[in-house]
Amino acid sequence: MSTRREAGRIGIMRAALHLVAVITLLAALGALAPRGAEAAKKKSSSHKTESTTHRASAQKVDINTATESDLEDLPGIGTVLAQKIISGRPYKSVADLKHAGIPANVVAGLKGHVMASRVAPSASRASATSTPRPRRRAGEKSAAEKHEAAEKHEAAENHEAAESATKPAPKEASGQRTFFGIPIGGSAKKEEAKSAPAKSERSEARSEASSGGEETHAALQPPEKGMVWANTDTKVYHVEGDRWYGATKHGKWMWEDQAVREGFRASQQYKKP
Repeated sequence: MSTRREAGRIGIMRAALHLVAVITLLAALGALAPRGAEAAKKKSSSHKTESTTHRASAQKVDINTATESDLEDLPGIGTVLAQKIISGRPYKSVADLKHAGIPANVVAGLKGHVMASRVAPSASRASATSTPRPRRRAGEKSAAEKHEAAEKHEAAENHEAAESATKPAPKEASGQRTFFGIPIGGSAKKEEAKSAPAKSERSEARSEASSGGEETHAALQPPEKGMVWANTDTKVYHVEGDRWYGATKHGKWMWEDQAVREGFRASQQYKKP
């Protein structure tokens, strides 16, 4: 009996020792794990820092070969300053940018972002003379001068058109006769208007005289006494006692008031009673 009890106690002690050993091992592993993680973090961070520094140094913009768009991506550099940098090439160092008209504070802000590579003098001369400006012939105007001349010509034409539009129309001659600037008598137009009926009557008289030779019949007698003879060719009416009363080639008998309404005029030989 005692032997069995002794064996049981030994077994329990062994199990307890195994359990203590496992717990101790786990505790040791738990203490080592944070240190390993911290070391790994430090190692990775240092690697990242080195890669970032290498990448930053590799991404520096070369002010001697960079394009205008690459220069515009730099801090404080716009289109105007980028063009100044390109026109001032080549540069021996970043500090030489001040000779191209770049402000000092902008040059200071570019440190760490740009670099100046060595450029062969022949290459710089080739870049400077690669695009020569075309020479202008003697007497040939530039595009700007031609454009300015065209604008001046157009402005002169517009000015002339505006003056002609605002200029009053010339007054028609009134035909008024003057003596030292003082109007005398009636106007020429009024006198012509007054003399027109007299001229027409004289021409009618001449036509009546000429039409007498065309008479082919004797004088006609009116249907009723007191009627007038209206010459339809000359639009003149004749009364009784007139030479051409009923004796013209073309005509008709009418009452005097009817002849006047139809536009006939009395003959020169007509005398009102």
